[in-house]
Amino acid sequence: MQQVTSLGLLFFLMLILGCKKNHPNHKIVVQNGMVWIPSGDFQMGSNDAQARKDEFPEHAVHVDAFWMDQTEVTNNDFAAFVSATGYITTAEIPPNWEQLKKELPPETPKPHDSILQAASLVFIPTDGPVNLKAYNSWWKWQPKASWKHPKGPNSSIQGKGNHPVVHISWFDAQAYAAWIGKRLPTEAEWEWAARGGKQTVEYPWGNEDLIQGNPKANIWEGAFPYQNTQRDMFFYTAPVASFKPNPFGLYDMAGNVWEWCSDWYASWKHPKGPNSSIQGKGNHPVVHISWFDAQAYAAWIGKRLPTEAEWEWAARGGKQTVEYPWGNEDLIQGNPKANIWEGAFPYQNTQRDMFFYTAPVASFKPNPFGLYDMAGNVWEWCSDWYAFDYYSQLKKRKSMNPKGPEKSYDPYQPYQKQKVMRGGSFLCNDSYCAGYRVAARMKSSPDTGLQHTGFRLVKEAIEMAGK
Repeated sequence: MQQVTSLGLLFFLMLILGCKKNHPNHKIVVQNGMVWIPSGDFQMGSNDAQARKDEFPEHAVHVDAFWMDQTEVTNNDFAAFVSATGYITTAEIPPNWEQLKKELPPETPKPHDSILQAASLVFIPTDGPVNLKAYNSWWKWQPKASWKHPKGPNSSIQGKGNHPVVHISWFDAQAYAAWIGKRLPTEAEWEWAARGGKQTVEYPWGNEDLIQGNPKANIWEGAFPYQNTQRDMFFYTAPVASFKPNPFGLYDMAGNVWEWCSDWYASWKHPKGPNSSIQGKGNHPVVHISWFDAQAYAAWIGKRLPTEAEWEWAARGGKQTVEYPWGNEDLIQGNPKANIWEGAFPYQNTQRDMFFYTAPVASFKPNPFGLYDMAGNVWEWCSDWYAFDYYSQLKKRKSMNPKGPEKSYDPYQPYQKQKVMRGGSFLCNDSYCAGYRVAARMKSSPDTGLQHTGFRLVKEAIEMAGK
């Protein structure tokens, strides 16, 4: 689809709109249902009381200019795509258990066949107050729910052609984008667009509280999930563009439906998000690695993860009374000894060790066993399950090659199975973590990969004897 009809128009847009950091008097330019979003710089993320942990910290971002659909993709839009291509959405295809179980913890039982059918999640209001952490109180796995039948098989989109299409997976959105000749926005592009060129706004419309003045978006107003006052006139989706646009001319950048972005939530290939890469960092530790990822690599390479006991003995370098892999000298004395956070966490890193994120492996002196980075850089997976009281169980006897508890136990997260991690990371700081001590323990669910989580492997002594 052609987005710009002439070089003159493009030059004009770049000239008047593309070089400002804030755009208080932005002129809205619409072309083929898309609006021009100028380039800009902003602080991405949040630090207010309502912010979730994954919105921290605020960080500087620059976004180049781009075009963006003025509204969410509608049922009519998506119907034209399906009619032209015969495309079948994710919700219309029965789940493949063999594929699905690869993304679940080992030994997860196979659901009943009545669950493994083409379906999607449908919102069902409750009769009264419920535990707001019990999401299954209002979300129902509804067979035959799809974009054509948004509330289930007896519903339809008749008369709702201008409502946003729903029950759309990320892959469905990608397929539509490829057909129409566009792409999904990055998360940074989306947030910049939602802000409308403003640096310090909380909502797409500004900072006025949601309940003040006229309705500003299609949201739930009242006591969730059982009482919706419908002050905004809608219970489910609203027709697109039912409310005022933001300063960039974009409708429904708040409420109505969640909108997919192109970004992965981060991965080993993109450690800081989709616009990052590992190019030039081949000698840095791999990150965003789950325990299962580490196990798979170990099986391929013919090694294994160390036990927690093996890891600590190795970190101590054969010394009984050391606090750190290098000995007992305080971390801030002498030359830098590990890649950690030095300064006031989490906003000021002096980088005395020369690194903000990961460092190339072996950037610091090894411990007495010749091991590098046993402190800082990245947390390292161990083979053991984590149990809060495991040491108490062992205190009356000497353990020979302990392999950890038989099962995971954490009184603070009693339903979460967790594996042990050791060594600290580039984020560790004396003020809150000190994970670089040889005895310091950390734990995480084995399916979780983080920007500061990696691993190293071991082999049995007998396996190496003849090599």
